[in-house]
Amino acid sequence: MSVSPVSDDELGDAGRAFERYWSARTAVRSLRDRWPVVGVNRVLGNRSGMLRRTAAEAYLDQALDRPNLRVVPDCEVRRLEVAGRRRVTGVHTERFTVRAGEVVLAGGTLGTAQLLLASDLESLGGAAFLAAGEHRGLAVSYRRKEPAEPGMVLPTVLHTDDGLEIRCYRDDFATYIDGLPRSGSMVEVTAMHWSPVRLVAGDERVRLEFGEPSAEATAAMRAGADEVVEMLHSSEFAGIVVQDSVSVAAVPGFSQHAWGTMPMGVRTDALGAVHGTEGLRIVDGSILPTGGRSGPHATIMMVAVHIGNRLSDKG
Repeated sequence: MSVSPVSDDELGDAGRAFERYWSARTAVRSLRDRWPVVGVNRVLGNRSGMLRRTAAEAYLDQALDRPNLRVVPDCEVRRLEVAGRRRVTGVHTERFTVRAGEVVLAGGTLGTAQLLLASDLESLGGAAFLAAGEHRGLAVSYRRKEPAEPGMVLPTVLHTDDGLEIRCYRDDFATYIDGLPRSGSMVEVTAMHWSPVRLVAGDERVRLEFGEPSAEATAAMRAGADEVVEMLHSSEFAGIVVQDSVSVAAVPGFSQHAWGTMPMGVRTDALGAVHGTEGLRIVDGSILPTGGRSGPHATIMMVAVHIGNRLSDKG
């Protein structure tokens, strides 16, 4: 598993126009630099070609022949098996029960929250929901004069000094997601601050209840959207954007970046072990203490790999 930036020949026409416009106005991060800058940043991704590389592809495929590994596909875990409300001894699936000395959850922030809330854990104190963070974003939509060339959905972004990430998507999301109605191409102005969301226990899935972003974040997104509208009317985008097609969403959407229901240093330790509960560890976005300045997928993978390596070293 590795992480690499989008290259020059993968930018696409909108990405090239975006970088030309902002490179005349702010700093540009070198592809050799490890850390993001306030300015233009190429997106880093753990990927194979245009597709995100999954943990299964990176690690599971090569381990399938191990005699001590059993993979059970198409079988959902419903809840944890808990002894005395303090020790996890296994999991109940839709087909059978598996018992183990330690359970490691990697169900994603939403899936792991549902399992925790469905199980009688003393450490959660009977909670009916878990609080998480989200990145709220204001969409600036437009129509393209010509279809976009195939490529990475998000090749380049701008980071601002007031905590925004302005994301220049290559094309309509419907190009990448089967069954999604077409709604136009988009530049999203996203506040990379904690915005509240509750993950509420349901019968089989959690329900999301979104709180309002702060007044400061909302004002910053509105100001950023005004700058994006100006950018889309610039000469750099003249050959891409249909005239008079630019519009700004009435309310902020969200990034599907939910994190932090069981943050390290508060509810879990540095290796994902849950405080107050024996035999339970978490290695997904639930344990991130912050959402960072970009999408968390590569950070989550890095944390999981680190924890896996440390546990392997311990034998």
